[in-house]
Amino acid sequence: MNTQLKARLEAAYALRNNADELCAQKPDPLLVVHRFKQSEHIDKIAVVCALLAYGNAHQIVRTLCAIPFELFASPKKLAHAAFPLYRFQTADDIKALCVALAQIPLRDVFCGAADSAPKHRAALYGIAALQRAILGATAHRSRGFAFLVGAPYNPDKSPLAQGAFKRWNLFLRWAIRKDCLDLGFWEGAIAPSQLFLPLDTHTSTLCAELGILPRKANHLQAVFCATEALARLEPTDPVRYDFALYRIGQERR
Repeated sequence: MNTQLKARLEAAYALRNNADELCAQKPDPLLVVHRFKQSEHIDKIAVVCALLAYGNAHQIVRTLCAIPFELFASPKKLAHAAFPLYRFQTADDIKALCVALAQIPLRDVFCGAADSAPKHRAALYGIAALQRAILGATAHRSRGFAFLVGAPYNPDKSPLAQGAFKRWNLFLRWAIRKDCLDLGFWEGAIAPSQLFLPLDTHTSTLCAELGILPRKANHLQAVFCATEALARLEPTDPVRYDFALYRIGQERR
């Protein structure tokens, strides 16, 4: 174990793991998720927030604040509501995602796949089941919608040729872990030790600089490598340091 790196990451975690990190001055999609933490539809809201979590953080939060999340309680009204657009997604793309999610028992779908999967890949099998359920719940198709949902994990395909599933892994971090930031609304669906690091370009750069990754990369094999390195520091909770890594990278940009 690299005790110096663990101490550095623990210090960063202690600094960031507080409610003050979620505010207008420090925008993050998790800020919007927290506003609905008492909602019975929190998992559906969190999926939308995670899948739109790419690009400028201020713009992400502005977009999320314009989505009528309260209408998950009224699916018929949801289908006729006005939605914002965001980067690659039209208003119809975001509406189609929300209308599809309103029809799906997300935790049941996830757990049904994860429970029958190899333990070390349960998260990815569960994510793939959610992706397929969304695609099966709507006839809507577009390039923006395909980007939003992503291509499902294929265990027969090389991890070097698959994406990092960053936004889906971000959703699972919020859903499974529980601390001052992560809500744990699916606590127990899988163990925190089965989660994968939500790796993007910026986190990958920082991980390479810290020696967590041998080199900058943003594919599924890099996710496996980074998560395994973090598991050597914290075996029961390898993604514990994700938010701190994200904030460090964000503040350097």
